[in-house]
This record gives sequence, structure tokens and C-alpha cells, in this order.
Amino acid sequence: MDSNIKFEAERLICCDCKQPFVFSAGERRYYFDRGLAPPKRCRVCRQKRRGPQVYVEGVRHDRQ
Repeated sequence: MDSNIKFEAERLICCDCKQPFVFSAGERRYYFDRGLAPPKRCRVCRQKRRGPQVYVEGVRHDRQ
């Protein structure tokens, strides 16, 4: 990892709701450090896509 890289916030458009959302500098570093592609969906649409979730003793279980 190159610690000299400067990350800046970026405005993206959600592929589902077509609304702009901010991809923050911290999120960009997180995605970069893990080799992930930038998100295509805003946080609300990502949560809708995942569906309801239940937490039991601190562990997430997807509800079916």
C-alpha cells in the first residue's frame, strides 16, 4: 500500500435510483486497500438490495 496516495471525496450516481451520492475519501481508501471496485449503488439501495437482516448475539444473519 502506498501511504502517499491522497484520496478525495467523489460524487457518484446510483445505478438503481439514479441519485447522486458521495463516495468519501475514507471509503475510497477502504475500497482501495482491499482491492474493491467503487460502489455502484448508494447506501440506501445497497441496504434494500441486501434485504432484511437479523442480528443475533452480534452476528448478522440474512432473513429469507
